Order: sequence, then C-alpha cells, then structure tokens
Amino acid sequence: MRRRFLILSGMATIALVLAGCLGGSELAVLTVRFQGMDPNIGERFEVRLFKQGSPSEIGRSVLDTITNGAFEMEFTGVEEGMTYVLEFFADKNGSGAYDPPPADDAWQLVVPMTSIAVTATFTRSGTTTDIGWGTGQPNVPAVDGVIEDDEYAHFFEDAETGMHVYWRNDQTTLTMGLVSPGTGWISVGFDATNVMQDADIILAAVVGSQLVIFDHFGTSQYGHSLDAEQNILESAGIESGGQTVVEFSIPLNSGDSWDKPLVPGNTYPLLLGYHRTSDDMSRKHSEGSTTQFTLDP
Repeated sequence: MRRRFLILSGMATIALVLAGCLGGSELAVLTVRFQGMDPNIGERFEVRLFKQGSPSEIGRSVLDTITNGAFEMEFTGVEEGMTYVLEFFADKNGSGAYDPPPADDAWQLVVPMTSIAVTATFTRSGTTTDIGWGTGQPNVPAVDGVIEDDEYAHFFEDAETGMHVYWRNDQTTLTMGLVSPGTGWISVGFDATNVMQDADIILAAVVGSQLVIFDHFGTSQYGHSLDAEQNILESAGIESGGQTVVEFSIPLNSGDSWDKPLVPGNTYPLLLGYHRTSDDMSRKHSEGSTTQFTLDP
C-alpha cells in the first residue's frame, strides 16, 4: 500500500492506492471531501474502506493530525458499479486507538461507484456512531433473530409498550431489531401523518419456528393494507422466554409509491404495537404507542 500527502489550496489531500482489489475490473477513483472538521483539528484521523457486504477490509489510511477543517481523501483501485463503506474516526481523547463515542468521534459513509470517477462529500455533524473499529469488519447487524450487545448503534425501551427498539442505518438501508414482551405479532410503522395514515408498516409474527413478515401501508387512521411490492431485504425472528424478537432490513427509499422514503439525518414518527399471545395480525394490538426515532446522517 502506498500513500502520498499533498497540500492543495489549503486542503489536505490524501491519496490511498489499494493493491490487489481490481481483478479484471477497470480502474476507478473515489474522492471523499470532508467538511466542517474544525472541531477535530489537532486530532489523529483514521479511515478504513470495505466493499459493501464483504467482511474484508481493503484499505486503510492514517492522517497523523487534522490541520484543516476541509480536506480530501482519494481512493484509487476501487471498482465501478460496486458500493463501498468508509468508516472513520477522530482520536478525540488522544488514546492513539479507537474508543467508541463519546470518547472519540466516529462516522460511516456509504458510496456507490456509479461511474469511473465519483466524488462524495461528508459534512461533519454532532451525531456520531459506534463503528466497531477493531472488529475487522464493518459494524453491521446480522439479521439472524439474535440481538447481541453493541450490535446496533441505537436503542431505546418504549415506556408505553415495554418494547425494545434497536436500529442502525447507512445511506441506503435501515436495519432494525424489535423485542416485545409477548408471543404474538409485532409491528412498527414509519412516518405516519395521522395515527396510521400514510405509514410504511412492517408486521411480523413467529409461527412455530418460522417468521411471517409483511410490508403494509397505512390507508386510513386505523386501517392498513398489504403493499403490492414487499420491500423487505432481510428478516429473521424467534420466540424465547415469553418474548418475540424480530430483525429486518428495508431500503430507505425503495422507489415504491406505497413506501415512505426515509432520509438519513431526519427524525420520524414511529408506531409500535404488539399482541401478547396471538399471531393473528387482524386482531387489535394489546399495547401500542407513538414515539419517534432519528436516522444517522
């Protein structure tokens, strides 16, 4: 791996050449512009690169000190048509290694290589996420019906229903885990306008040892119907100890007119519901609530 450091127009430019990742693909260039990094000036900065869906890290670079709030990193050796995940952190506490926020500041960026040369911009915000640096792979939840400690970036327990809600997102996909204190169906709805109206709703139940899961749309205040397109990318669930655990991932913007697009960085209303004992999704929930959640930028 070769690195070179240049200074152009007051912006630190880091070129990282990746070896052995091309195969027979045509050489492409990914440029990432980092902006608003002034709060981290004087801190060490590290970035690592993955091909989305692959556990193998294919590139890493270190900037010993951030000297300017705006700088660029250039990655050559990436492949056109592939999607890449960049994870990076600023060593805020000066330990010399990654420590989860708030000790260090950390972020994730997903970039599709839609052409031979792509420029992506990352603008720093106050929201950081635990990227699981040191695990040797991106900190992406495994959709397997088992929720591990620190698997998700965010969690809360809903006071009204007693449900546990876990989630993590990148720029294209939301992965969510739900745990209910019952053995019946479980549901979550996104961005309703009036009770259930216009919400994108996921309903699921573990029937025997099988997960049954559906993508619905809120048609009225208290009604919903099955979407013509079932935009659920992955799903898994189990019943154990009187609880139901469901994990699923959905696209943030499926392009389906019956789905509500979700935008990274935005806060949305969240509908929660479950039935204590019945897997019959036509039965009214035992407990339900309206709360909200915020996607990472």
